[in-house]
Amino acid sequence: MFCKTWLAALCACVLCLAPASAMADFARSGPYVAVGAGFAISTQAEDALRALPDGFSTSSVGESADIGLRLGYRLSPHFATELDLEYVLGFKASRPDIPEIWDAKVFTATWNVRAYYTTGRVQPYALVGAGFLYANRSSSSDLFRGDFARFAIRLGGGLEVYVTDNIFLDAGFAYVIPFSDPYDLDYMSIRGSIGYRF
Repeated sequence: MFCKTWLAALCACVLCLAPASAMADFARSGPYVAVGAGFAISTQAEDALRALPDGFSTSSVGESADIGLRLGYRLSPHFATELDLEYVLGFKASRPDIPEIWDAKVFTATWNVRAYYTTGRVQPYALVGAGFLYANRSSSSDLFRGDFARFAIRLGGGLEVYVTDNIFLDAGFAYVIPFSDPYDLDYMSIRGSIGYRF
């Protein structure tokens, strides 16, 4: 639902915006900042939980809300680099007889490179990044309680739409993969953002 809402907002902006002036430069070099929110979907934890004995085959792991902050610099018309900070509020695991098996909060920080296909008002992009992921998993059971920090990569893409020369909207997705992860907390993030170009 969140993703559909952001896509509708982006389409509305594209249709309603006045044509860009000849002087507009949406791909100029310079710093930018963006804040956003969305949701994250755990892609591996549920399968790992269901593989455990003692009745965990009916377990499930729900999606979580997330928030993000990006601080970046547009290097050239087709490339930008940025620090991407993301906080997943909590993946919750449960089964029919246990409302909450564990609750995992995840913080990810990656340094990304964005590659833009076009440089006009509408700019689709792909991104790749690397950094670290920290997860804290709370539980009433010692079996599931703990935390860890691991190297992680981020792969994704999306669409930027410029409302003005300085303000833009972003709808993006990314797949975050931590290495040697004891909790199987790979996840997909779908996030909408609003940003400002200085």
